[in-house]
Amino acid sequence: MCVVSLLMIVIIAPQIQIVNADTEIVLNEAIPSLEPAVFGNMTPVDPLQIEISDISVTEDGCIFIVAHCPSWRYCTGPTEVSLIAWGSDGTIMWSQITTHYDRIYFGVCNDENFVYVTGSWNHDILVEKYTFDGELVWNTTTDMGQIERGYEVQVMDDGTIIIGGASYEEELPYIGDYILLAMNQTGHTQWSYAFDRYPSPQCDSESLYITTGTTVQKWDSRSSVIWMNECIGEHFGCVKDRGGYTISSIQVVEHYDKFSLLYMNDITSSSELNITSWNVDTGEEKDSSSLRLCDSTHNLFNCVGVDTSVDQNGMLWIIMNAKERESWYLMSYNVTSESTSIYKVFDEQWCWVQLEMGPYGNAYLALFSDTYGYTVMRFDSNQILPSTTPIASSSTTSLTPTTFPAVELTDLQAIFAVAFGVAAFDLILILYLKRRVSE
Repeated sequence: MCVVSLLMIVIIAPQIQIVNADTEIVLNEAIPSLEPAVFGNMTPVDPLQIEISDISVTEDGCIFIVAHCPSWRYCTGPTEVSLIAWGSDGTIMWSQITTHYDRIYFGVCNDENFVYVTGSWNHDILVEKYTFDGELVWNTTTDMGQIERGYEVQVMDDGTIIIGGASYEEELPYIGDYILLAMNQTGHTQWSYAFDRYPSPQCDSESLYITTGTTVQKWDSRSSVIWMNECIGEHFGCVKDRGGYTISSIQVVEHYDKFSLLYMNDITSSSELNITSWNVDTGEEKDSSSLRLCDSTHNLFNCVGVDTSVDQNGMLWIIMNAKERESWYLMSYNVTSESTSIYKVFDEQWCWVQLEMGPYGNAYLALFSDTYGYTVMRFDSNQILPSTTPIASSSTTSLTPTTFPAVELTDLQAIFAVAFGVAAFDLILILYLKRRVSE
């Protein structure tokens, strides 16, 4: 009877899946190299190295980037600030390249009709709105009484403009807050909130997603919290309508003060990326995995310059430089289905690389070279279609589970309920049989 009971439990219990795994991708000569479908016109080279801060792509494939001199805070004279637009064929449509003492661009985004830029001007948060033809519609600054900077900008479908930034004192120990604020289409502030940690904003069609390093949150445009979940360890987020991810690493970029970071979540060097996917509707964690690049003898490579984006199908894409290989690699990574594609796209002479997955599944990259200046590249979806081959059977990768299977709490409750019911049935039956025997 006990054997029958155990069999009943096994049959009724839900299927348990492994949700934590280590993934090692072997970089060897079998990794295909790709040439871009579009290689954009290049800008003149500035005497000072230029850092690309952000990239944005329209539905028609036009590309906008913002860039600045990375040592702007140390220079005694004016430094270059750039907003450049490329057409879908790679030709430069227009550019706003000027020199300023205290004007910096950090973030750029677009909707169907306009381009939005954020940064800093005279120690205030700067927001600018342009047409696709490069005409300035308006600009505005936000002064909170200290030094303010706008680091990232996003726009929601209802036109709400979201800015993530900081407000802090000029002198050590740089006391202040991180800021999240919303503006309407005329540049007037609708609401603002202060955070202890930087609130990196990401938007899909209707919602705002915020990653703070220890939490993932979903808000609506009126700043109402839809859900909030805690995350373990420093991380940054990447989300679109059908896919949400948080990525953490062993080493995150360090800056000389906590409010001056240019990429709030950039990874300078890491041998491992810990990737977690989560349900954008409920905030529930779906799967997690650790991603590592190595050679054929499993010696790990340091990954630098990591940037991520999510395509329209919810697939995570990653661009990174494997330092020891002196090459940049573009890869897709599906945590749930354990499938991947990886391509070598260019060598180490390029830097400050920014990735954006655009329309039709195409990958867009903005990059800089001391030799060539700024440029952009487009890799078409038919070049980079993700493989459906499981990582475990791929010739360039290997998959090794590292944890015991994870079980949802509701599953455990169901198992215990069934086990208790079966055990009670066994006890009643045994007592009944003993009574019959005694009679």
